[in-house]
Amino acid sequence: MANLKAELAVGKILRSGFRHHAYEDEKELLRRVLTRGISLEIVKQEIWASYGDWLEPGGLRLFKTGFVCFLTVLSRTAIEYGADSEYSFAMSDYYLGEIERLQTEEEGEVLFREIVENYQELVEDGVCREYSPPIARAVRYIRRHLYGRFTVAGLAEEAGFCGPYFSKLFKKEVGMPPQAYMENCRLEEARRVLTQGQVSVLEIAEALGFCSASYFSRRYKMRFGVSPSLEGKR
Repeated sequence: MANLKAELAVGKILRSGFRHHAYEDEKELLRRVLTRGISLEIVKQEIWASYGDWLEPGGLRLFKTGFVCFLTVLSRTAIEYGADSEYSFAMSDYYLGEIERLQTEEEGEVLFREIVENYQELVEDGVCREYSPPIARAVRYIRRHLYGRFTVAGLAEEAGFCGPYFSKLFKKEVGMPPQAYMENCRLEEARRVLTQGQVSVLEIAEALGFCSASYFSRRYKMRFGVSPSLEGKR
């Protein structure tokens, strides 16, 4: 290492036994943050637990340090998921200043929620920018409720249209009927979960609203060319 002082400091930190969370875990946490798949309370616990007291003796400075680290990776991960890069970086610059101006951790709690919600909306806007406002609302609803129960009629109501017209407009803009888009999003989510090897085929099929594990398996294989039972073993 070019700087001996830095090399010695890094060695001391590593010998202390402190370890950050795994990079893969951090990416998964941020994905769940940006797609509204995790509560803000859990996010705060996970983020601040990943920074050790060696950064600062504690208190507000440590809180700010963790906050800045979180904001930095959040803004860049948002870009990966569709947020406009210039806007994401500019918003990060603005919030860096707001973090430094914090006087109490209580103020930070409010700012934390604001930041997360703004980046969630930025990602959703990036995904939906090519669609008209009604169809964008429907697409956002689908992506936020992959584990919920909803119908095409309910989506049409969300978009503010009657069923037949909504389905026609949705297919024109998205390239497939709303039912097919719903299934496609759920299969993509199933693939993401199954590759982590944490749930069974039956569990994910039920959680994502498929009528049976066998039907889910057929649709999954048609979509990805491999059975879901083999996905986590590849």
